[in-house]
Amino acid sequence: MVVESSQQPMPDEQPAKMPALMPKNGAAPADADPELLRWRAEILLDEMMLGGVDVAAGEPLNRNAWPSQPMPSPASSGSENSWDTAAGAPAVAGAYENGHVGGMNGPGVSGLTEREGASVRAAAFERTQPAQQPEQPSAAPTPSPSDRQSWVASAEERYRKLARQQEQDYPPTTPAEPATNDAGDYLWPEESRTTPPAVEATATMSTPTVRRVANQFAGSVATVASGGKRSNLLPRMSTADVEAVQREIFTLQSEIDVRLPANHESNERARHLLEKALAILQADATRSAEVEYYLQQVRTIFQRVQQTIDWSSIYRNRLLVYLSAWVLLTVIVLTASTLYRSQLENALILYAGLAPEGLALQHGVALIAACFAGALGGAISMLVSLQHQSHLPHGFIDRKFGLRGLLLPLLGAAVGGLIALLLSLIYTVIGINPAQSLLAAALPALLAFLFGVGQETLYGTRD
Repeated sequence: MVVESSQQPMPDEQPAKMPALMPKNGAAPADADPELLRWRAEILLDEMMLGGVDVAAGEPLNRNAWPSQPMPSPASSGSENSWDTAAGAPAVAGAYENGHVGGMNGPGVSGLTEREGASVRAAAFERTQPAQQPEQPSAAPTPSPSDRQSWVASAEERYRKLARQQEQDYPPTTPAEPATNDAGDYLWPEESRTTPPAVEATATMSTPTVRRVANQFAGSVATVASGGKRSNLLPRMSTADVEAVQREIFTLQSEIDVRLPANHESNERARHLLEKALAILQADATRSAEVEYYLQQVRTIFQRVQQTIDWSSIYRNRLLVYLSAWVLLTVIVLTASTLYRSQLENALILYAGLAPEGLALQHGVALIAACFAGALGGAISMLVSLQHQSHLPHGFIDRKFGLRGLLLPLLGAAVGGLIALLLSLIYTVIGINPAQSLLAAALPALLAFLFGVGQETLYGTRD
């Protein structure tokens, strides 16, 4: 069955070759106009948009979908409307180059309208058309001005009409205010907290309608906890003993004052929290939960202070052992360099391989004595600081103080060695032998000891 077409054939002097595909093999002719295919693809997109598929929502309203090269108008072809076929006249289609004549209305598309069938065939033809055409047709049909005006109507306009129709079908509604109880809290039905408002399953809902329904349900859930009062944040402890709480407040204050100085940051914070807790307790004894909250913070401060005191005692004991060992070692070495100088020189010759008449042996004993004298001065200086720190009412030995105690003897020994090397160079230039002069041998050690003792004063760390 062939559906009659309203399209008239082109004039004989300019026969039009319309692209027509066979339903079976899908062969593509070589002389089809790609611009005409583009125009037909645009028609297919518009037909899709009529069903609510807005694939061109982001395009401008007046988009240019016509071919870039003008096609002959119906007036030039000698007909008022080349697309209208006389009543009863059969549809005529262009012929392929191989002699096959195909109709645009065939058995495969008998159930479609003329425009839908042309759109389907144009889309199939575009997929099978080669990228480059060897020849271009001399003429191509163009729609009449009336068809052109109706076709130019954009999909956005039809979408707005569809949206307005849906707005009329589903008018916006304002959710009712839920009821409240005597305390001012909202009463929410059980079904409204578990299921959203019912919507007809057969109705087609637009995006604004869906958003209104979702917002209505989300708003009812989001405001459930808005009626809570601040007084319900903390539990009440009305059975607490007010006198016991007051005694604990005074006890904590006295303990912190004993362990921390008055201007200490932790002491000031603890005093502020205790004063606030005492004021709340005296104003309203039933607010004991808030009082307990402040007391817990003060207890935490007290525990940290106690930990600081314990670690301070550990640092003090270990530092005392370390410095005492340095003092004992330096005293032994200085005594040996003074009383057993010849034996020490023989040991250097034997174990260090120094020449008996060399400069290294002459100044070696003085160099060793100066290094240990500087370490002795640093250890004594740190012991004095440790003793002074222990007599302070709130003195703590922290890691910084312990690190300084570890480094002072080592720094004194290093500087003492540099002093001995400098004096040895001066002695060599002048021609003084420290092995034969007791004053020349003792001068580097004395200067190194003085530097070690005054290190904290020099560094500005003396309390």
